[in-house]
Amino acid sequence: MLYTTASTTPAVFNVIDVKNNGYIRTFELEGVAQSWRHVIAPDGTVYIGAITSSGTGELWSYSPVSKTVQKLKVIGSEKSVWSMTTDPAGNVYIGTYDHGKLFQYNPKTKELRDYGSLLANHNYIRSMAYVDGYIYAGMALPFEVVKVNVETGASELISDEVPGILGIEHEKLEFAYDMAVVDKYLFVKASGEAGLMMVYYNLQEQKWEDKYIGVDPVSGKGVMSYNQIPVADGKAYVPAHGGIVEVDLATLATRNTGISFATSLRGAAWINMEDPELTPDRTIVTIQANGKLSALDVKKGVRKDLPGVAAKGGPIPIHNMERGTDGRLYMSAYPGGVGGVFNPATLESSNFLMGQAEGIVSAGNKVYYGIYPGGYIYEADISGGKMSEPKLLFQIGSGQDRPYKMEYADGKLLIGTIPDYGQLGGALTIYDLASGEKQVYRNIIKDHSIVGLAYKDGKIYGSTTKSGGLNTTMPANNPEVFVWDMAKKEMTMHTQLTSLTGLGNHRMISGLAFGPDGLLWGGVDGILFALDPDDLSVVKQKNIYPDVKDYGMWRPYYSRWGEDGLLYIGLANRMTVVDPATMEHRTLTPSNFAMSFMTLAKDANGHEQIYYTDGTKLMMIPISKSDSVKTAVRNGCFEEPLNADGSIPGWSNAESGTEVEFSLSKEQSYCGEPGQSLKIIDKSQSDKGVGSYLSDPIPVVRGGEYTAAAKLYIEQGLIEGSRTDDSGIVLYFYDKSGAQISTVPGTLIKGMPQKEWIDISATGAAPERAAFARIALYSSKWNMMIGYYDQVTFEGQSPGGLQLKAAGEVSVGDTFDVILQAKDVTDLYAVQAALAFDPALFEVVDVRMADEFGSAATAHLGWNQDGVKGKINIIATQLGDRALGGNVDIAHITVKAKQIGDPAEVVLARQSFFTDKNGDLTKLSYMLSEDVKLGIQFGYDVEDFNKDHKVDAQDVALIAKQLGKKLDDSNRMMDLNGDGVIDISDIALVVLKTLESMK
Repeated sequence: MLYTTASTTPAVFNVIDVKNNGYIRTFELEGVAQSWRHVIAPDGTVYIGAITSSGTGELWSYSPVSKTVQKLKVIGSEKSVWSMTTDPAGNVYIGTYDHGKLFQYNPKTKELRDYGSLLANHNYIRSMAYVDGYIYAGMALPFEVVKVNVETGASELISDEVPGILGIEHEKLEFAYDMAVVDKYLFVKASGEAGLMMVYYNLQEQKWEDKYIGVDPVSGKGVMSYNQIPVADGKAYVPAHGGIVEVDLATLATRNTGISFATSLRGAAWINMEDPELTPDRTIVTIQANGKLSALDVKKGVRKDLPGVAAKGGPIPIHNMERGTDGRLYMSAYPGGVGGVFNPATLESSNFLMGQAEGIVSAGNKVYYGIYPGGYIYEADISGGKMSEPKLLFQIGSGQDRPYKMEYADGKLLIGTIPDYGQLGGALTIYDLASGEKQVYRNIIKDHSIVGLAYKDGKIYGSTTKSGGLNTTMPANNPEVFVWDMAKKEMTMHTQLTSLTGLGNHRMISGLAFGPDGLLWGGVDGILFALDPDDLSVVKQKNIYPDVKDYGMWRPYYSRWGEDGLLYIGLANRMTVVDPATMEHRTLTPSNFAMSFMTLAKDANGHEQIYYTDGTKLMMIPISKSDSVKTAVRNGCFEEPLNADGSIPGWSNAESGTEVEFSLSKEQSYCGEPGQSLKIIDKSQSDKGVGSYLSDPIPVVRGGEYTAAAKLYIEQGLIEGSRTDDSGIVLYFYDKSGAQISTVPGTLIKGMPQKEWIDISATGAAPERAAFARIALYSSKWNMMIGYYDQVTFEGQSPGGLQLKAAGEVSVGDTFDVILQAKDVTDLYAVQAALAFDPALFEVVDVRMADEFGSAATAHLGWNQDGVKGKINIIATQLGDRALGGNVDIAHITVKAKQIGDPAEVVLARQSFFTDKNGDLTKLSYMLSEDVKLGIQFGYDVEDFNKDHKVDAQDVALIAKQLGKKLDDSNRMMDLNGDGVIDISDIALVVLKTLESMK
């Protein structure tokens, strides 16, 4: 049997029949996100070292007897379980991160013994082994091995000789990464800047042997990971040098078996596969990170991979996403092992096996993946709508581990990387796809990593983060933007962006992309900027999210330019669209949602849409100019005078502690006349200091995305805490009964600039039962401030509207229909429409209900008119519980054209409105924002040659001048009787028409 855990949501423990490559049973581990270690006790119990989704270490077990799993213990306050082993009595030993602690679990007493941290300033016990009453613990950082007496807890450091054996400075050895007891030896893998190596500790003599497996000088590959080392006939088999290396346990001499295997042994055992191609007692079976089983015949020197179909799991969080040149979306998961492809045009998807991609880029008919750990670059062919298995193209090397930023330009891959664990100094890698030449430039900006790349005219524009590999201290100097000349192979320019308004301490600049305007755009904290590429001077800037400070680590901002000329950017994990000309912006994701990855791609209709990730889900936001409209917020600029009772029109005091005061003030104003704003004085950080002013209800469409926004001026204030309710604005949704059903907190005002107007907003989706929303201008008990609110706005999905339609041209004396229509409505129930027209030009003959709106049994329509003033009123309603959606004809208005005039139009007045099926309870209606005008096109008489809507002597003169002339395009319309000539009979027809009009 093979036991493995798929790191999904939740993690799934699998029991697999190796011979048949099928699963026997699976178990979801509730709350667990990952597992990096399993160990089998002498009684067959499988212990699982787990890491929860909240970052806590746990111990689970599987019993092959009862065939059940159970959670045994939470491992203290430790964040994760990294290593485990057992002793002959069945006790389980556990090594942890982040305090480098050793624990013992006794399955008989179910007690957990804490031995404490084994070494000061060593966060990891990365590996361990049990031998004769002692635990040998592999530590980091740096590399150490500690021997612990499990009875007394006494420990001693035994690894002082290792750096000398390897010929490496101690500080360049980072991890005692893996351990295994093999015969009389302890095999210990050491990792660090010099590569991956393995040393031998003689357990009988308690000393280190003066031999080791180092990095292969030809392939550049060292020793891969292992947690079990197979042994047979005095030989041990180690994953090293890109294959399987045989170690003679008598002499420690090594031999390459010829098997190609450039990955780790994640569990390994001798198994008779009953396959004639494989030696029965000399075949190692192991599982790869991508789920494939590999059979390694060490006698024949061959490898046979089996389909990775056995292990089952749930959905895995999406870790990266990019659009390919074929329009499909290519994704990677975390933890690694699975990739995905999604076609936004057909909605088809598929999965494939692959490691954890930190960066993805597509060029030609290929997709390239930057894989962690190890900084490997893989290539997949996507020709013909298919996808080949990703193949290793090259390894970056130079101590680089995470290829987070990948771009393609001029036949080359451009890669920005984060260095290995414990190291500073990322690199820019340039790889020529035609020649295979690789150039790696490390420490372009000393001790910084590269997370932003853009290319123009032979130059690479890059940006940096101060974050290095894990467990490093960031350098003091600020991140920078730099220019790398590809021809000169040198940096020609670099600058910090400390001149940006509102920028304080910051650790990352990213999201670089050239816009249609030729400027270099990017983001830092909540600030969007555009630079002149010639000198890197700041041309444009906007502090879109002033609350964002010192943001980021490795993952860059993602920027995409749309076909509409707008910039779509995940600025501080907030999906934002920006007009580069005006710098006006919209936030497209809810205030409390952190977006990780985004791109643009075309759907089945060829329309560009936004695709982004939400954990295990791929989400889409449609790009449409008509989807979002501004809805009036009554008294949003606080210009209306107070009501007679002293209240503020359009607003109500929902909550006001004894230490909070609201009032209208002229001290500060952003909009409106006579220049007023809502002033708040919050004097207390307690329940007495909670205040909230609510807008009047605003109707919404269920499922629609809405943004409530306002301007806030903080005169002075102490703004503390980090709770999500420390918002300056909150958006509430209510059902039709008026019950609050959803709360969307907005911009946190902690650390916001003072004595200037700042933008605050709250964005969220109206729940399924939502009928209306209200905006709260808010100060929590965690805030103290004197501030002013102004220009409150509400924007989101349009509830629909009313419009007028008429078909074709009309003539004087004709009757025609004007159609009153509802457009893009949801749950339409009743309509009240006021129309106006010029009574000299038109006369309303009749109004009747449209068939689409209903019949006498399902709907009712009433109307009246003032023919003298040219006004008509229509009221139409559904009956019972019936409601309509989409585009709906409401009424046909039959009109007679009396005479021609200018303007000739019918106007639907702005006081017209409609309500949905909840209107009787919510008392809300959807008002038109402006008059809707329908121009009536009058046709011309055939004798009206000068198109002035009358036939007179001017038209007679025009035809008379054409008498007897040859017909062409300029006069053909004057041949009124169609006999092929312009003669006196045609002129007579025009004269007759003129005389008739003079009666």
